[in-house]
Amino acid sequence: MMVVVTGTTAFGFGATPARTGLAAGAAGLLSLSCFLLDHLFDLPKDRAAGRTSNPFAAGALTPRAGRILVAILLSGAALLALLVGWPSLAAVGGVVLVVFGLGIGILDTPILRAVSLGVIQGLYALLGGLSAGSPGVGLGFTALFLLLAMTGGRVLGDVRDMEDDARAGTLTIPLRYGIRASIVFLFCFEFLAYLAGAAMYAADALGRGWWWCLVAIAGAGTAINVAFAAQPTPRVADIANRLSLGLLGGLYSLGMVLARLLP
Repeated sequence: MMVVVTGTTAFGFGATPARTGLAAGAAGLLSLSCFLLDHLFDLPKDRAAGRTSNPFAAGALTPRAGRILVAILLSGAALLALLVGWPSLAAVGGVVLVVFGLGIGILDTPILRAVSLGVIQGLYALLGGLSAGSPGVGLGFTALFLLLAMTGGRVLGDVRDMEDDARAGTLTIPLRYGIRASIVFLFCFEFLAYLAGAAMYAADALGRGWWWCLVAIAGAGTAINVAFAAQPTPRVADIANRLSLGLLGGLYSLGMVLARLLP
């Protein structure tokens, strides 16, 4: 998903095919390395909770092999980003710092964990947009749009994983503040995200193709969130989370492409 988001953001802001490919490649290596790094940090808790989704807890990979893979993948991501430019390399470094902050516990609180997910998404957008040249107001609003949207959307994943998180002792927004507060958190951040999306268009950074897709994102996203709020169970949260990542993520990427094709 991060490859698509980064690549389409690069395309939307006018990057050449070569630079778009470099940015997308860096995102792919970076996301895979951070996936492994996150699981390495979570190994003790995931092993205690019996989570088989963690390849180290399931025994599919040894921690030593994981550390070697992380080093190789991060080196590749850094090299590709450097070929695009120093600002893109800084975006890669920012993602790694956030993952480390979560892993060592500095950002491991219910709210900061949600915001951190949003920051990571925003940094991937910056990685893509920076490949097109100097950053502008429009790219800043794009990063803010993803930051806000993914911060709010974290609630869906937290409700989905409530039972596993409770067993592992992971304090999340629904476990700390309750379901009702989680729903309010979700709607507030999604609304702010839609405002940031409108600002992307108002700043003349993206064409009308983005506006049409933003309207679709707001409509579909609101419908998904209302359905979840009506029945905020782990099963419904799982469906809502999948739809948000798949449908809304797809509409974002389509909007980036149309923004360049339909100025």
